[in-house]
Amino acid sequence: MSTDIPIPERFTPELIKAGRLHIQKLMVAHPELNMNGITLSRFGPKREREYWFKRTDEESEDMLTDRSVVEFLWCVEQLRAAAPYNKQATKNSVGSYTLKHWLERGSPWSYITNGTCITAVLHIGIPYKCEDATSPNINIALRADWRPTIWPGTEWRHQEWLKTQARKQAKS
Repeated sequence: MSTDIPIPERFTPELIKAGRLHIQKLMVAHPELNMNGITLSRFGPKREREYWFKRTDEESEDMLTDRSVVEFLWCVEQLRAAAPYNKQATKNSVGSYTLKHWLERGSPWSYITNGTCITAVLHIGIPYKCEDATSPNINIALRADWRPTIWPGTEWRHQEWLKTQARKQAKS
């Protein structure tokens, strides 16, 4: 397997294969889903941004790598722990880009794509709302008090983030 981190035993080759199949089904059901996110419209009002919304063959392959599938499975695991969800998403709901950063802080990866987070949301069926057809982000009906668990061995990343937040707050 081609990942840069050890894969926990619970993510068996069979589970990774099943995860890959779920992602493929979601890619067919949502052709606007890509590594950047998802949009209501393939083309925004500004034609020069249309490349943003087209999933290339290379992106399709990237979404199905072992690492991407393990990230997807981990996001699904975390989001299932977030239940119960709010009944609907609003403009004040948690955004997918915010969720991506929350998940990164608790994960062994320093980067998780917005598209991976959205794929997990779609897979679980959490209510969401697309506020802006020109944006790859969505609003997700997560409880405002929920945060992901910290992957063992990555507590330092979360501690660094907490220190940064404290410094920002001290300046304001």
